[in-house]
Amino acid sequence: MELKHFDFLLSSLVKKLYHKDKSITNEYLQEGVIDSQLGNDQVLTLVDTLEPILLEIGHSDLSQNALEKLLEPLELRQDFHQHFLKYWEQQRDEIRSIVRNELIFNDRLSGVSWRVDMKTNSKKISNINQPIAIVELLLSRNQQEREDTKSIMFEIDKTQISNLVNQIEEIESLLEKGIQQKN
Repeated sequence: MELKHFDFLLSSLVKKLYHKDKSITNEYLQEGVIDSQLGNDQVLTLVDTLEPILLEIGHSDLSQNALEKLLEPLELRQDFHQHFLKYWEQQRDEIRSIVRNELIFNDRLSGVSWRVDMKTNSKKISNINQPIAIVELLLSRNQQEREDTKSIMFEIDKTQISNLVNQIEEIESLLEKGIQQKN
């Protein structure tokens, strides 16, 4: 098998496993390496060997040394071994980001819009001509899926916005403390 065929298998498996590309089937993989002088069974064996390793390294934060030790039992040719390490080094951040986004179960804030209106109608005369903010929060499951966006719209007055800002500053302070403790 040539290095270009091994690269094809690696990149195709990453697309299948992490980008959820359903067009990548075993038949597609076999066709992609058809002139590699590997039999179909050998291609499938290599795929079955690489898939769990790609899944494991995508979900763990392995050092380069740990990854090398993980690859040792595969008995890959030296150029394949080096290519795998180089390929992973280039793709690691993107794959880790995909995995991280898949692990988020709650909605995320994806946008905020607002405007200030003057109240012109109220049960209390003292509330007339008082500024209020109309706030819209956009929530989505993850950053890529804009079509799965929910919108929450509400009114908020000066006192409420002041309380909200104080709470957000408290959250920010706690997050900063957590970041400092981690480092």
